[in-house]
Amino acid sequence: MKLIILVLNNVLLLDDLLEELFKVGIRGGTIIESQGMAKRISQSEENEYLVGFLKNLLISSRPYNKTLMFVVKEEQLRIMKEVVDKVTGGLLNPNTGVMFALDVFDVYGINNKEN
Repeated sequence: MKLIILVLNNVLLLDDLLEELFKVGIRGGTIIESQGMAKRISQSEENEYLVGFLKNLLISSRPYNKTLMFVVKEEQLRIMKEVVDKVTGGLLNPNTGVMFALDVFDVYGINNKEN
């Protein structure tokens, strides 16, 4: 099993992404509203020098992103990558997001037959 964590910067893509994941049998994810470090630093009055710099270089009009977590079977990892690339246009594009997978050894509270 794998724990997939996806930080999606363009939250407007969230519904399309969830719909596509559902179509390929990936369900049961958790969605958390999150905020990037650069955005948070830019809001701090203590870092006035960084505020202008970060606003110009790193901060988009979207103040928050979404962090999605899914526990999936090993073979679903490739499918998830394909769907994420299809919906986002590819995570290698700037300000798209980041996704990574971690090995999961024990899972409790979900029906493993469905995942």
